[in-house]
Amino acid sequence: MRKRLRKKRHVGEFRENGFFLAARYPDMDNEKSDAILYAFLDFIERRNLSGGGGFEFGMFISRLCPHGRCQSCEWRYGRDRMFGPVTDADREATVAWLRERGAVAEAGPLVDAWRASAAQMETATPTLEAA
Repeated sequence: MRKRLRKKRHVGEFRENGFFLAARYPDMDNEKSDAILYAFLDFIERRNLSGGGGFEFGMFISRLCPHGRCQSCEWRYGRDRMFGPVTDADREATVAWLRERGAVAEAGPLVDAWRASAAQMETATPTLEAA
């Protein structure tokens, strides 16, 4: 398959990975929860990640700019940003950041953000044990 088609179809070197994240803060009021949410969003943006979902949450985390070759990304985010696919290091750092702040957090395995089936997405979604 030609490079142009691989890019258009998000396969090969253009595959975009992501992971599901589940986190919960036991016994937290709304004001503190909002502060942690904004700090978390700042943390994932610094790692050039993007999240969709809620807080007290199940959230899907993927790369904000998956390719990192466009100049608009460099101008907006700087050259020191992490580009390329989401890695296990991103997943582990995200969970560690939440756990350092008292959250019960789990992350699922990396999945293809474009091609994963509903069954794969279901098995990749972590569940938190009742505390």
